[in-house]
Amino acid sequence: MTLDTAGDDKSCDPQLLFNGEPSNEWGLDELGIYAQLQDRQITDGEKLLTPSYWRLGHALTLAKKAFNHGQWSKYLEELGIDKTRASRARAIYRTFDEEADVAGLTVAEAYARRRKKTIGKPEEDADGAATCTEDVRRLRKSVTNIAQQTGTAIQDAAFVASEEAAILIPAVRNAIGQLQELLAFLEEQAAAVPAGSEQDEPESEEARQAAAK
Repeated sequence: MTLDTAGDDKSCDPQLLFNGEPSNEWGLDELGIYAQLQDRQITDGEKLLTPSYWRLGHALTLAKKAFNHGQWSKYLEELGIDKTRASRARAIYRTFDEEADVAGLTVAEAYARRRKKTIGKPEEDADGAATCTEDVRRLRKSVTNIAQQTGTAIQDAAFVASEEAAILIPAVRNAIGQLQELLAFLEEQAAAVPAGSEQDEPESEEARQAAAK
């Protein structure tokens, strides 16, 4: 039996009256309906909070323009505003044009519809991409995808609990380490003297004759 069907039950079973707190004497039907009631109350309460998130996001979005990242975190700390809550609020504000647009949505539902930041696709002819080999274009696309996925992950992290964050940190550090290795390798390759440069050109006839003397 569920909360929706409890009222339709015309049997001679005792009425489900929720007097006091649940106890071991309650049956599964009673416990289930009671749990549904509490869950609906929580959901309804969350829906009342979403407009406040939108308004909070509005104010913080305007304020953030005056700060860089480090200063912004300190500003939130001075205000006593949780950084995760601030991130969710700003995402909700960016997504919905009007406060009324979040009516009937829980905070989680509103946040799930957020407009995710995307990184623009590089032009094919930018930075010589048009003349690159297929392997280089594929590598460039992979790096761009990593950047896009990282931007999405940053926004998703707004709903990560503290204990879950601790679990994710080693994986993020490992990924950063591998990207740093890739960067160091590419910088080394970029600094190398390309084939066909002046240092690789064959010696002139005069230079060879001078060396032979």
